[in-house]
Amino acid sequence: DSTFTVTGNFIQTAGQTWVAEGGSIDPSNQFLLQGGTLEGGGIIGADTINSGGNVMPGFDGPGILTIRGNYTQTAGGSLSFDVAGTEIGTQHDRFSVFNAVDLDGTLNIHVADTFLPGRGDLFELLASLGNQTGDFATFNGLVIDSNRVLVPVRTANTYSLASVVAGIKIEPLTGLQTSEAGGTATFTIELQDIPAAPVTIHLESSDSGEGVLDLQSVSFDSSNWNVPQTVTITGVNDFVDDGDKPYSILTSPIISDDPLFNGLDPSDVNVVNVDDDEVGLAVTGPTVNQTSEAGATSELSVVLQSQPSADVVVSVISSNNGEATNSPSGITFTPENWNVARTVVITGQPDDIDDGDI
Repeated sequence: DSTFTVTGNFIQTAGQTWVAEGGSIDPSNQFLLQGGTLEGGGIIGADTINSGGNVMPGFDGPGILTIRGNYTQTAGGSLSFDVAGTEIGTQHDRFSVFNAVDLDGTLNIHVADTFLPGRGDLFELLASLGNQTGDFATFNGLVIDSNRVLVPVRTANTYSLASVVAGIKIEPLTGLQTSEAGGTATFTIELQDIPAAPVTIHLESSDSGEGVLDLQSVSFDSSNWNVPQTVTITGVNDFVDDGDKPYSILTSPIISDDPLFNGLDPSDVNVVNVDDDEVGLAVTGPTVNQTSEAGATSELSVVLQSQPSADVVVSVISSNNGEATNSPSGITFTPENWNVARTVVITGQPDDIDDGDI
């Protein structure tokens, strides 16, 4: 712990000035950083003007550098911060100013290779007791990857960076059921961070013969990005006993002028359409319960209960041709006429024998 006292201005034009934690540099007038670097975790006890140097809080690791006075950074100056976590002073650098701050020049951010900022992480880099005016003209290191970026968040007395991760929340992704009886299912879509430009997601059923959508696309912007939009899926009837059929709601890659969101491909939604058809033959009749040896007739109506994938032949045979015959003796149903009822006529037959009713 030591103090280096300077009468008048401390002027640095090149090289490195390192102020260790607990140490200080105390000019009686101003600290003028015209070149080189100012580093460390100590204190500068005067107004500081950075016109051409690089202020780097911490040294060989995160730290807190303090200015007991005003801080002014002009177009030629830079502020640089290391970020390796969310804890101030131990995982990321902090620059503290006792009075006012006026910003210009460059902000440099170095994110450690071992650290990936998460959604909503906030890094308070610059705090002052006085108001902060101006802003950096150049930003370096704010883009982490193709879908992750750090964005400035300011108050009157703080300058922070927030981690924004482009993401889409779809709920639920599995477990949805529609039915061939017209049963519906719903899911919701919302963004997980505010977009810089409108975002559109196109939607499509993988099998429109099993389920259809009420919306073909959803759109979000800065006013509704976190408001869930509901999509309704309706089951489609097919008349075929084909069992419960899985299908998907396909989400196309996002279209947006925001590079964080553009091209991001959300997860598809899995759905099952529950079948309501059964293989079977429906027989109605007879129209009367008796024929006669005098040739009286009765009729049956025959139809399939579900649509076949190929022709179906139904044989109609009398159990006793001596008492009654039927016409036709065979019926062919096709995938086109399966639901058209066919009539079978039963005709009583004489036998010239007094054998009673048979």
